[in-house]
Amino acid sequence: MGFFDKLKNKKQEKIQNAMNSQDFDGVDLTIPENVKEFVKKQIADLIEEETQLRENSVLISKWDVSIYPDVQQVNERGVVLDLYIKAPQWGKSLYECSVGMGSDPQSNIGLALGSFIFAFMKGIAAMENKKEGITLTTSFSNKTHQWTVYKTDIVGIGKNENFTDVDTYWDALKEDIKKRLGNQKLCYVKIFGSKMGDDVTGECRIDDVVSQELSKKVADIVSKWQVEGFVSQKQFFFIRQEESTTLPYPYEGEAGFQLLKDKVALAAKMFHESDTEELYQSLPERLGEALQDKVLGIECFSFLPEICTEHAFSEAMYSEKVNFAYPSGPMIEVYKSQLADYELLKRAILTVFNEGTLGELTDDIYREYIGSSATYSVFAQMQEKGSDLKDASTVAIAFSVDEDFEIR
Repeated sequence: MGFFDKLKNKKQEKIQNAMNSQDFDGVDLTIPENVKEFVKKQIADLIEEETQLRENSVLISKWDVSIYPDVQQVNERGVVLDLYIKAPQWGKSLYECSVGMGSDPQSNIGLALGSFIFAFMKGIAAMENKKEGITLTTSFSNKTHQWTVYKTDIVGIGKNENFTDVDTYWDALKEDIKKRLGNQKLCYVKIFGSKMGDDVTGECRIDDVVSQELSKKVADIVSKWQVEGFVSQKQFFFIRQEESTTLPYPYEGEAGFQLLKDKVALAAKMFHESDTEELYQSLPERLGEALQDKVLGIECFSFLPEICTEHAFSEAMYSEKVNFAYPSGPMIEVYKSQLADYELLKRAILTVFNEGTLGELTDDIYREYIGSSATYSVFAQMQEKGSDLKDASTVAIAFSVDEDFEIR
């Protein structure tokens, strides 16, 4: 028996011991609320640091990290857990979805928690305990950024005839990942691969957003596996920026997001009210003044129509990049993942719509944003020709910006 097998057996034994909780004897673990309480207890028992059980979370006091478990789906055959992980020092919330399909409800939960505790949380532990990692240097918007990368173990299911070294995915993707780093305090990358017969799945998520380009590279690795039955692997990279190179960001954390939501709601109302050519052309400048943030004003004007279109036509494939066209000089191309505001603006506008902040105007503004997007005009032409949007693949959109627009 090799070291990896011994390590795997020890992990499984630890999970099994935690699963045999006397507190839940006779409790129906196919009821979501029961599962949620059970999962909280098991997380608290399995985390090696001291923990505190809270009403909806487990607090790891030493790191000021809170884990909020939820149950997406549960039945006798399996469980799907949603796990939200928050810490003020990260500037963002993290999310992991973990699935368990075993022989009974307790085994299902044990399998779901296995990869979360012994991969995801091991990476968090290494990062928060400042263990040695891989150092990186990147450049974004004419600024240099220093990073430390913490790789987790690879966890998997099934019998794989090919040994996957812990560096396999990182070595294959590191240069592509570096290109996608901006000024974020923390970036997390999830690798998932599975194979059954000729059916291959490869997925790479950066801050929980799928990268089609990197997913294909994962799938290329997985396609070479020699397997028996179903086999899957999962690994995480936590990439933390050094404080010395991290630039301040005005919409960080929960308070920052609330401020951004308020500004996005105002921007949406102003967009709706810009019903003449003159008002529409002057909107970017007026937004900058009203939002007290010139960069955000231009981003709301440029990004929100495309974001709404991406949401409405999710079956299409969208470019990971955008271009900024300045009045003079070359066009600048960046990845959306590098931009501090793009994904946060997406979350903000969709939250504003879902919460009904805009009242009866919600549907009208959503349609108006879509109608004003460059992407929608392409889709409309495709639909007129009878083309299927599932076959659509967009190129990087170019946004016209002022000479003093700062990419952040």
